[in-house]
Amino acid sequence: MSEGIEVAKKLPVTDDIREAMATIRRGTDSFLIEEEFEQKLARSKATGKPLRCKLGLDPTAPDIHIGHTVVLNKLRQLQDLGHQVIFLVGDFTAAIGDPSGRNVTRPPLSREQITANAETYLAQAGHVLDLDKTEVRYNSEWSNALGSVGLQACAENKVLDLPLQEIRQFTSVFNAVKDYYVEDVADNKLLQLAVEGMVSGLDPHSNFLDVEGFKDMNESTQGAFGGLGLEVTKDPAGVRVISPIDDTPAARAGVRAGDIITKIDGESVADVTLNDAVKRMRGEPDTKIELTVARKGEMKPLTFHLTRAIIKTQSVKMQKLDGGFGYIRISQFQERTTEDLAKYLNELAEAKSLKGLVLDLRNDPGGLLQAAIGVSAAFLPANTDVVSTKGRAPQSDYVFKAIESDYRSGNAVRALADLTPLAKTVPIVVLINSSSASASEIVAGALQDHKRAVIMGDRSFGKGSVQTILPMTFGDKTVGVKLTTARYYTPSGRSIQAKGIVPDVFVDDTPVGNYPSFQVRESDLSHHLVNENESETEAKKKLDELPYGDEDVVDMPDYTYFFGDEKDWQLQQAVRQLKGEKVEVSKYRGKPRKEVAALKKAEAEKKKAEEAKAAKAGAAKEAKSDENKKEKKDEPQKK
Repeated sequence: MSEGIEVAKKLPVTDDIREAMATIRRGTDSFLIEEEFEQKLARSKATGKPLRCKLGLDPTAPDIHIGHTVVLNKLRQLQDLGHQVIFLVGDFTAAIGDPSGRNVTRPPLSREQITANAETYLAQAGHVLDLDKTEVRYNSEWSNALGSVGLQACAENKVLDLPLQEIRQFTSVFNAVKDYYVEDVADNKLLQLAVEGMVSGLDPHSNFLDVEGFKDMNESTQGAFGGLGLEVTKDPAGVRVISPIDDTPAARAGVRAGDIITKIDGESVADVTLNDAVKRMRGEPDTKIELTVARKGEMKPLTFHLTRAIIKTQSVKMQKLDGGFGYIRISQFQERTTEDLAKYLNELAEAKSLKGLVLDLRNDPGGLLQAAIGVSAAFLPANTDVVSTKGRAPQSDYVFKAIESDYRSGNAVRALADLTPLAKTVPIVVLINSSSASASEIVAGALQDHKRAVIMGDRSFGKGSVQTILPMTFGDKTVGVKLTTARYYTPSGRSIQAKGIVPDVFVDDTPVGNYPSFQVRESDLSHHLVNENESETEAKKKLDELPYGDEDVVDMPDYTYFFGDEKDWQLQQAVRQLKGEKVEVSKYRGKPRKEVAALKKAEAEKKKAEEAKAAKAGAAKEAKSDENKKEKKDEPQKK
């Protein structure tokens, strides 16, 4: 079959298989399902692989029930026929017992009790089975890794409502993969995949970090790692670029936010995990890599040939602009961000003529929460609320303020202590766009709520959640879990989760329109968090009323620019705002989708009417011309 499930071919049933079936059928009243089992025997003979026949018993008592001898005898028959018998001891299940505590016959057992009962079970089973040919396994081999917390709680006689059915479901699937998957898969590999899926299935920002992933995470927050310089997320078509990091191989080559990487070195990344894709892009400095990229507005895939480099990200950059204005760009929030920001603010203030500041957070995907608090504290009065967080754990409920204890990281405290007082009063315009996320949204939201700055650009990404890195050490290996632990709220109590920061002034990317992009926001990501006070239906309805964000913009500017250069249209408008001059606001951005749709419909109808009028005028002009030609032709010829 070309599509769907391939139908297995029916194998021939030989005399020896019939004899085996007669042996197995002996002493049975009914056989479910006889024909299927017969085919399993035939398949075993054809492949040379014996059947794996299991009996699972929970060692909850010192002795096996006499009724189990029936099953054991049947297993011995299969064993004598050359098949593999697996005696599965449910030691993990015995430790759980009845979590409700209502069934007194199934109390949680200690490890010593479980071991003693298991030894008795094996000794009694050995009267029937050939133990030398029997594979003995314990379900704690895999279940301990998944339920250690619950097991410990049971050992402490805590009452837990464990999903035993789902635990059994997991073990059944685990065994199915072990028995029937086309290739043999190691147990540790399956458990690793289970852990990764458990965490990544929660929300788009939670994931398991293996040894290499944990190392890469530490390097990226500290500002030095080897690779291309891309912030990425997973996309069904491959890997979506959230933002290129300034002055990196990717940024210099022209990779844009919203680009979708479909291939790395010619191999598709549609079906690989985000961690695996990142590992492929990381590598030794000066090594080559080829990226195949899909970009909105381009008919064919784009190919980028890049050379890996040590990415020493400078998260803060500064320019002195004409007229006494300053420009500071933060591309990522790292340990040194607050310190570097303070240094550049002091440099700008040395001239004693700083009239205004443009703080550029465009394409800033976020980073360290403490760095965001520190940057906000640079511009806000001491002890001012910056952001609050709320989660299930008591330690997740906290109000972060512009105080030393909340932004203590690196040399941030000393840097802000020596900061120019001008930072608290200088007029500010903050630039954001759809790739401004997380920590950059915290800063923009705090400055907006306290009316400390004018926010300009486009609606931000809408990542209103906090992730915590939880390191875990096993022997000489350290892994981690990046886990969403709280939602965050702006000082006024706004949750921007799946909504974003709405700017005070909407401005297009360029004077002629916006770059077409596949860029998505938090609300577009699968299983994203919604506001806890809203249902998914309510959230979707409210999203439809949010300001328009270029979903179907088709205008293609005929030039490229980099943030902070002379062609940066949004920067030009920010300076105009600081000067008190007229700002060229966006035609569509800042309006709800329905309003934009109606506006575009009216514009299309107007254009159609104008084209029809022009066509009619052209036809009339042509008809008049033909008439004049005819009149001239009919005039008498003068001699």
